[in-house]
Amino acid sequence: MQMMGLCGPSIIFAGDPGLVTHITNESASSAPKYLRVNPLDEHYNEWIGLITQLTGMKAFLDKSLAKSIWFQPSGIVHKRQRKMFRSFAKKFQTRDSQVAIYAKAMEVMEALIVKNEQVDLFSKLQQIVATLQLHFIMDYSLPAGWSVEKYLEVTNGVFGAMYAFESPSEWHCQQLDELLNDMMQNADVHGLLNHMEGEAVSPEEIKHNLTAGLLLGQQSLANALFWFVLYFAQNPEMLDKVREDEKKLPAIILELLRTHPPSSPFLMPYLALRDDVYNGQIINKGNLIVVIPILMHLDEDVWKDALTFDEGRFEAYVDSRRRLYKRDKETDRETGAASPTEVFATMPLNPREKCPVSDSKGPHDLCPFGVGEATCPMQGFSVALISNVARILIHKWTVEVHDLDSLNDPLIEHVLLETGSRPWKRPYATFTPRKCHDVTSDWW
Repeated sequence: MQMMGLCGPSIIFAGDPGLVTHITNESASSAPKYLRVNPLDEHYNEWIGLITQLTGMKAFLDKSLAKSIWFQPSGIVHKRQRKMFRSFAKKFQTRDSQVAIYAKAMEVMEALIVKNEQVDLFSKLQQIVATLQLHFIMDYSLPAGWSVEKYLEVTNGVFGAMYAFESPSEWHCQQLDELLNDMMQNADVHGLLNHMEGEAVSPEEIKHNLTAGLLLGQQSLANALFWFVLYFAQNPEMLDKVREDEKKLPAIILELLRTHPPSSPFLMPYLALRDDVYNGQIINKGNLIVVIPILMHLDEDVWKDALTFDEGRFEAYVDSRRRLYKRDKETDRETGAASPTEVFATMPLNPREKCPVSDSKGPHDLCPFGVGEATCPMQGFSVALISNVARILIHKWTVEVHDLDSLNDPLIEHVLLETGSRPWKRPYATFTPRKCHDVTSDWW
């Protein structure tokens, strides 16, 4: 399709793993044919510059996002920032970090969940995720007068405006700026802000990356947990099996990441820098190639029985991953936390490895956290949070999801729902504490 109707660059939606591999490999070569770009960056499309100017987005982008890793998805600045984020994320690969995430998640869920009352499922999960992210990534507590509900009202409002190609409201911008200024003054020493300062990053670049972090992560992780809860609500017999044998959980999480990749449905596009041909398909200079993970994940030519949720699909892979990592001899089962071994077993690839689409070491063509050199640098924390919150939900809570009849086919629903921002259909749920929730399985 053409971006501007009858004029403008053509957009190619890539669901062929071979094409995705070709593009990502070519973008990483010494003479790249493709460049990963932000579609809002006027440097690559004069029409975008005009639109962002007319809608008022340009002022917000220049002030708050233009120097972030999200807005500069390739090039020297991106590589430097990516390295910085990955060096920070290493702290979440230890046993102590899993225990800390589990304990904090228990505390947050106990405080935020309204017991035995119907609540908006996605909103409640997003509140949990946002609170944990602020604590572990930012090492920050919201200031007086800021509830988690207000925090999400501001960040969702800004993100939703960007998603709709509009300028955030003056109030949203003002509140976000107030929050960021407070964060830069009061965030504690264990957070990302202190880490960036240690890397001699400019205050402007720090602020822009904080903005990107506040807007993006809480959406994708809430999406992952949203589909996790829906799956077990629709499959209570499997929930019983996992409660009896938790070794099944990592493979189920991986299958959920396949059927419902938590990242935005559309990943950052690649700009063709010169004419190219792949498998007979002509790609002209200036074309944009958009990678959509779900197209690969639900492709019957790529995955056997792709539209079927197969709880055992990744069992052999998870077992092989378990053998790669030494088990922590000091693991205390009483903590209930996920072990580093299980977190790594659940990950499509270790962050040190390559893109799961273009590297044969990983599951075949699984890319829930991005492709190429742009896979999420915070993937380790993301899976640790998903794994530990999932364990708590399984053992400590009974979650009844209402209006499940409107969600008959969660695989198709993923395509129809706009999960890049917030689901269109908003089921309500009731959380009830479980009376019997001892963790008896040896999943280490």
